[in-house]
Amino acid sequence: MEPYQFSVKDTNLEALRAKKSAIECGYMKDAFVDYFVPEHIQKEILMHRGYWSRFWCFNSITSNFLKNVKGKAQILSLGCGLDTMPYN
Repeated sequence: MEPYQFSVKDTNLEALRAKKSAIECGYMKDAFVDYFVPEHIQKEILMHRGYWSRFWCFNSITSNFLKNVKGKAQILSLGCGLDTMPYN
């Protein structure tokens, strides 16, 4: 049996599915993830903690930047895939 091979497109969805699983377990809140991944997802606790760490770092950096900017600001996130941060 040949192992499943992910395409680049699949890695984007798989990352979002890991985030959805962490959200469902209460690690963080995101009101928009259900629009991208409507089904129930269950990943391992290590994935939850890893995704929570990533979420916390990016959220902290972005929030601090926006608090310290005088006037309007725009953030460009390269390689973010289907990240829901812009909606939140």
